[in-house]
Amino acid sequence: MKRFYLFIGIFITFSQLLGQNVQETDSLIKKWVLNYAIPDLPALNALSLESSSLLRPSTPRDFSIATSQFFNGNSIIIPKSFALEFAPIVLIKYNKLTLQSFQKMPILYNSRISLATFRDSLNVSKIAIGYRTTLINKGDIKSDKNITQVYRFLENINDERNNFINQQLDSMKISLYQYANDTLLQKKLMDKFDLSIKAKKDSMNTALKEYKEKVLWNKEKLDIAFSFVFSSFDTIMKNVQYNSFLFWASYGIPLSENGQFVIGLHTNLYNYEGKNQIKLAIPARFYLGSNTFKSYLEGEYQYLQQNKSNNLLMRLGLEYNIYSSFWVDFNAGFYQNFTTKTNRLITSCKIIYAIPEK
Repeated sequence: MKRFYLFIGIFITFSQLLGQNVQETDSLIKKWVLNYAIPDLPALNALSLESSSLLRPSTPRDFSIATSQFFNGNSIIIPKSFALEFAPIVLIKYNKLTLQSFQKMPILYNSRISLATFRDSLNVSKIAIGYRTTLINKGDIKSDKNITQVYRFLENINDERNNFINQQLDSMKISLYQYANDTLLQKKLMDKFDLSIKAKKDSMNTALKEYKEKVLWNKEKLDIAFSFVFSSFDTIMKNVQYNSFLFWASYGIPLSENGQFVIGLHTNLYNYEGKNQIKLAIPARFYLGSNTFKSYLEGEYQYLQQNKSNNLLMRLGLEYNIYSSFWVDFNAGFYQNFTTKTNRLITSCKIIYAIPEK
């Protein structure tokens, strides 16, 4: 009977503190959004506004917005293009999606569609439609088959809390029934318990945040994506023409707790003066830092069939989570054409926004 009253008291006290209990895990799927670094958008990259051909693997977001660079050389410029990406299945089933259904068909729920528009200096309007999915994502807590470990952690905290309350009530000669009906006493004991375990992480949000920042941000990931690009000389996109088809594959693996290595493959099949041409690129990038702030070194080999040129891109960059879900990416480097023996300086700065983590 004593255990029964203890259960009543603990349930009343912590139902709001924990938000959801272990049995309600599946209903928490929409809350498990972690604010990882800048999500590249296939449609935006397809418009050739980025010097790099790397489409970094990322944890899916419900909705993201990106701009092309707003800094070029020594000048601040109005962004040439805007793009958005969304996960249609997740948005449609936002209030119904469960953890169990997600883990049964992760590729489907990880699918995202991106759209981007751009008007160039020749007054030609371009639109790109992209698709991406994640085949491997050990950095997404929803894909973690051992997610119950997080709950076990919280359950252990609850066990400690139960024992603490029991001891306090015994010493005060107060019954569990009295405790369950005394909100002031509940708050007093909770404050006292929190002080006694101040060094421990005693909330789901804190546990997930720590799990993300120290364990998940650079875990193994594999993305594939493709995009179609169309153009029109009309501002209302009446006479639309097909331009090109692009494909990306990118694979990331951790290098200790503070590093990540990403390698990719990119092909671009496009039409030039009535002939089909191909661009092939093999990019690679090293990250060093944390989820919030990191530097990177990137190298990329490119082959352009159009002029039979071999090219090399090298650059250094910084990524920083400036506020909430606003990310900034600044980089500088050079582009070397070995065929024509020419090179040029490349600088870029862009901002991307995604729906904040819950």
